[in-house]
Amino acid sequence: MLGIGTRRSVAATTHSGKSRTADSNQNQGDASGQDAGQSSSAQRRKRAAQRRREAVRETLQRRPLFEQPTNDDDSTYDSSVNYFASYSKGLPHDDNGEPDAGAYEALRSALSEADGGDFDAIPQAGVRPLTNPEAAISYNMVGLDPNDIYAPAAPSFDSAQAAGEMVELYWMALLRDVPFSAYADDDDVAAAAAELAGLSDFDGPTDAGAVFRGTIQGVQTGPYVSQFLYKDFERGVVRRTQRFRPLEPTEYMIDYDDWLAVQNGEVPQGGINRTTPGEPSLSDAGIRQDAERYPITGRDLATYVGENVSQQPYMNAALILQNTEPDDDSPENLALANLSADGPGSVPADPGLPVDPNVPDGFVDFVRSGYQSLLGGILQAHAHAAWYHKWRVNRRPRPEEFGGRVYHVVNGTEVDGQPAADRYPIHGDLIDSDALNETRDRISTSLLPQAYPDGSPTHPSYPGGHAVTAGSNATILKAYFDGDAVITNPVRPDPEDPTRLTTDGVADRLTVRGEINKLATNVSYARSWAGIHYRSDTTAGLRVGERIAAAVLSERLRQRSAGAYGSRGEFTFTTFDGTEVTVSADGVSPAGAFDPPLFRSKG
Repeated sequence: MLGIGTRRSVAATTHSGKSRTADSNQNQGDASGQDAGQSSSAQRRKRAAQRRREAVRETLQRRPLFEQPTNDDDSTYDSSVNYFASYSKGLPHDDNGEPDAGAYEALRSALSEADGGDFDAIPQAGVRPLTNPEAAISYNMVGLDPNDIYAPAAPSFDSAQAAGEMVELYWMALLRDVPFSAYADDDDVAAAAAELAGLSDFDGPTDAGAVFRGTIQGVQTGPYVSQFLYKDFERGVVRRTQRFRPLEPTEYMIDYDDWLAVQNGEVPQGGINRTTPGEPSLSDAGIRQDAERYPITGRDLATYVGENVSQQPYMNAALILQNTEPDDDSPENLALANLSADGPGSVPADPGLPVDPNVPDGFVDFVRSGYQSLLGGILQAHAHAAWYHKWRVNRRPRPEEFGGRVYHVVNGTEVDGQPAADRYPIHGDLIDSDALNETRDRISTSLLPQAYPDGSPTHPSYPGGHAVTAGSNATILKAYFDGDAVITNPVRPDPEDPTRLTTDGVADRLTVRGEINKLATNVSYARSWAGIHYRSDTTAGLRVGERIAAAVLSERLRQRSAGAYGSRGEFTFTTFDGTEVTVSADGVSPAGAFDPPLFRSKG
């Protein structure tokens, strides 16, 4: 939420002539003298340059040094075993699905150069190119440097955590078409929850009512799907519903030859890869159902993130919030109560705004132009950070690649004269799991079934790109909007008719903050429902995005004139780890809210 330190009543006096700060007095002085126009312009340029230098100093240079951790899989499983534990999809592979060691080393060499090496020297196996590894080298002109943002090391290939996350993914593949509303009575959901609870190392919920959800504040309350994926939103005079056509209930990449072809960069029949010229997209490949409905299953969420603009759900949420009608209890409208904002109006913004959020008083600097410009405007900044961790640090294999190693262990394959069970040290929690056994019995494969014909994109798994976007954009929404506002008419799709919404059976107290968090996890874990991301990809990605947003919000406040508003202001929001933080032009407090801290303490 955004605060300025002066209430709206004080702000009104600002516009009627309250005392000015040094900035304002300087403006008056600039206008005097024979060359007033030129002098004013010169002084303005000087102050603008000072602000930009300040941004560089505060955001980039006042940063504690830290060492970026890595799981060392790249060196543990090196060229002697063809880097089988590292990402390689799109490179040439042998018949066992292991990458050509020379090709992998060419990729690693290009990424290791300070300003990038010879990316053209990286061999490409099929028609699908690697997805822009060059972007891992790029710089940002706003916020933190993308190569200087902390994330924990990805779980190692042989860890119990990696095995546990794969167990969850096998269960998610089996349960993709079970409606969320049926979880309480579904025997398979109960079996999944019980197995997850018994794993050696698993960080997700293990209660049948909360399985496959996130663990941050609010996401285990109410329906599985966020209200911001149900409610109508308005774009000017156009009102849009959030019904869509889900994918057909088909499992892909369950045949080994199909799996191997995809690893070698080929697009299977019905392929949907948008990065390959001439190939059909998810919308025109003929693999979606004819009828629209609201999202009710994991496959529905996988459909949503299969071909969406990554900031789209958060912009929609902002449009829903800014157009809420408090006296309209229809299921399609978001009705709110318990607003902390004073004065009339329906925009659920923080009461500390120095302007009325419902009139043009704050049109440019605050309210709509503020959050709308950030939601889309920092997309490239957080994408660069995701790409740095994906390509230069972790290169974690996609779940489908991990599934290929599982396939060889289960089938007793010999790889280079070595039993696959000896070559691939997969934790027993996965190999002995009910999830894997049920997949073999029901789908006749030990590969990880995919929701998309071509599986994952051609870039590494950790952290999730959608998760980094979710972390960044959800943080912006929480900073600008009143998270304590209560949704008085929460809905869910009618179990008998998912083309309509109903308030029946939704008794939980839902807040704007909780539903923003739920939106972030819905979109991020939707990639797990597709079979293309692990749980920890989301856990790390949300927090990388949160760090980016916090730094950009601080920069945004440095652009404000203390003379015009009485203060540069501050933002407050609750982090994904449950800490309430304040972001000001001076940084973030408490400093320990992020570990390692985003900025060194002043003084």
